[in-house]
Amino acid sequence: MGLPRSVLCRCMRSRVRMPEDMGCLLKVGLCEGDEAAAAWARWRQLRDLDSVSWEEHKGLARIAGRLVVIDPDGAYRPRIHGLAKANWTLSQIMLQAGVPALRALVEAGINVMLLKGCAVQMHVPRSSGPRVTSDLDVMVPRADFPRAIRVLAAEGWFGRNSVEYAAASWRFKSGQGLRRAPQGNLDIHHQPLHGGRIADDVLAAMWARSSPFSFHGVSVRLPSLADLVVCAASHAMDAMAKGERPVARFLELHDLITCDRFDAEAVAEVASQFSVTPVVVHALRHLDAVKHDRRVSEAIRHLERRPGAVMPWVRYFADALPGRPGTFMRDMLTRMCLLPRPGEREEEVVPRVRVSGRTLPGGPCLPLDDRAGSMCSRHEFTFPEPLDAPRELVIAIRSGLEPGGHMRLDVSVDGDIHARLLGSVKDGCVLSFRLPPVPAGSRSLAIVALPPGDGAPRFSLAAVAIP
Repeated sequence: MGLPRSVLCRCMRSRVRMPEDMGCLLKVGLCEGDEAAAAWARWRQLRDLDSVSWEEHKGLARIAGRLVVIDPDGAYRPRIHGLAKANWTLSQIMLQAGVPALRALVEAGINVMLLKGCAVQMHVPRSSGPRVTSDLDVMVPRADFPRAIRVLAAEGWFGRNSVEYAAASWRFKSGQGLRRAPQGNLDIHHQPLHGGRIADDVLAAMWARSSPFSFHGVSVRLPSLADLVVCAASHAMDAMAKGERPVARFLELHDLITCDRFDAEAVAEVASQFSVTPVVVHALRHLDAVKHDRRVSEAIRHLERRPGAVMPWVRYFADALPGRPGTFMRDMLTRMCLLPRPGEREEEVVPRVRVSGRTLPGGPCLPLDDRAGSMCSRHEFTFPEPLDAPRELVIAIRSGLEPGGHMRLDVSVDGDIHARLLGSVKDGCVLSFRLPPVPAGSRSLAIVALPPGDGAPRFSLAAVAIP
């Protein structure tokens, strides 16, 4: 099995290369003396501070303190120091704004685990340079995810989707991003990695390895060091595959591996459980290429020598293939049952429904209450009596948007997401949508304009008909 792995690993490294400018910033953060100074000089040739991405700003904050030694008179140094302080301050305000959300979840009896940079900071608090982040990442048990979304909605936390949609999103996504004005920014997950649905027993083992921690007075859980290493490597490679420069993520990965409590065998075991051994190996090889470190090399040896299935390597190679070849290979392997299906598809859980007409529907219309004619962002409708059989309903709305605007609405039935409606607005017309069959026994509908919140589009409910 060693030969296929080595071949696939070489192919993967050729597919996901580290950009030269990103490697330079990593060298500034990890190397010393002339090597760090030369890397910084090269980075300034390749990049302009005025055009760097948010990921690069996070990396620059981590290396800001080193510039005093390697480039004390550089024009960028005072600006980078100022930006690092400002971004760090904003990060602290954002983290503080997320504490009430964690407290609400814990008080509702929902366990909360810190993830990503915030969890790394708790494990390795004395690493060089300030950690900058744009959101607070947490995880809750998958079974509690829908309830957690509703608890947070009651506290004023909303995303770009309706509460009902977000509560059902665990079936096809790893989590949801939620916001609360003015600075609250929370990413809530039911699994720590993107991609296919992770098995419940693997998640249960991660929860069992976690430890209790008090975060600003709220009792939460911290992932084990091995879990954080695996997650940090996976997130770094995901970001780099998307064309980002996740310098800070690789520096966090280095901080974790060089921690006194690092256990290479434990990391190999966790990576195998999550079926991401190739991803972790790839990330560590990138790190080792920037600066050779005995502990990084030891971790790579443990990962590559560990017995296990070859299919995770094949899957990662398929994921690394760009465009149609990668799609074809993934589909073929899935059809042959050699790769696990990634879970449910979003369109299967939340069907997309486009405009079926621009006039009021024919057929008998159900009676509407007085509020149906008002312009608002959410309308609720109660059936005169529970449906006696599955029914295909037609909903007609009048949009408050200007002609040319686009309406996106979520329809839920008895509190569960049912469909997403999509339609463009034309002058003075009605938008009619034919819903998928509404189950027998249903009592109510709710229609929500997206994105929810104070700036949501307004509409009136013109008709609910049974064709």
